[in-house]
Amino acid sequence: MLITEVVDTLWRYWPLVLVSSLVLHFVFNKYNRGLNKYPGPVLASYTNWWRYLENLGRNTEHTHIELHRKHGDIVRLGPNVLSFADPRAIKIIYGLNKGMVKSDFYPVQQAVAKGIRIQSLFSTVDENYHAKFRRCVNSAFSMSSLVSYEPLIESTTITFLDKTQELFASTGQTCSFSRWLQFYAFDVIGELTWSKRLGFIEKNEDVEGIVGFVSKFLDYAGPVSSE
Repeated sequence: MLITEVVDTLWRYWPLVLVSSLVLHFVFNKYNRGLNKYPGPVLASYTNWWRYLENLGRNTEHTHIELHRKHGDIVRLGPNVLSFADPRAIKIIYGLNKGMVKSDFYPVQQAVAKGIRIQSLFSTVDENYHAKFRRCVNSAFSMSSLVSYEPLIESTTITFLDKTQELFASTGQTCSFSRWLQFYAFDVIGELTWSKRLGFIEKNEDVEGIVGFVSKFLDYAGPVSSE
């Protein structure tokens, strides 16, 4: 039978078939949708592994800046990925119903319950879903609502400054300022959401390991979503 003969041939020449398939895959990536006309790292045009390894290095923003300085406003960062540095592209890329949806960076960050993905305004790539649920929270981000949040933020800010003086300025002790600002940010979120700080600033500790969890999650989501 023909199928048997094909299977036998493939099995007999599987190293050649494997190499040929890989070559065709990389060639297709290189010339995918005509993107080969855009400059960028050579390896990036063949595989997303370049972006994955670059993200692992945690220096991506500096790499992108240098690439744009070298190549101009449009740089190819993957077989199907372009980076734009021209501000005029913002409205085209981020405008609703412009034909450009969020990348795979976002679904990776969706929660999962009982094997089912749970979308959010941040992680969804469905514009209809986003538009529907955005209407539910629009009023919370109106200027009048934002102004009403000021006393809550001011309360946390005063506590933050007082604890900074008590723990560091008056004692000469040093701190990781980025981590200290994270504590401030999470306490602001608690104040806005539950009218109660979570205790990051007062305790000077990562309450319930929340900051650590977010850090580890982003360490995973950043590289994986770029691969």
